[in-house]
Amino acid sequence: MVRYDYQRSIRMSNEVKDSLEKICEVYKVNESDYIRLSLEKTLYADMRTKGLQPTFSTLYQQTA
Repeated sequence: MVRYDYQRSIRMSNEVKDSLEKICEVYKVNESDYIRLSLEKTLYADMRTKGLQPTFSTLYQQTA
C-alpha cells in the first residue's frame, strides 16, 4: 500500500456515493484508488489543454 503525505476531503451526494460504491465493486478497486485515478486523469487532461506540463507521475497516460 502506498502512503501519501497529502490529504483532501470531499463531500458528495448520496447518489454519487452509491454510484461510486457500485463501480468500485464492479472493478474490485478501493474507492480512494478510483477517486485518485479519476482526479489524475482529469488534472492531466486539463493541464495539457492549457499547455502546462504535469509535474506528477501517473499510471494514466493520455495519448493525443
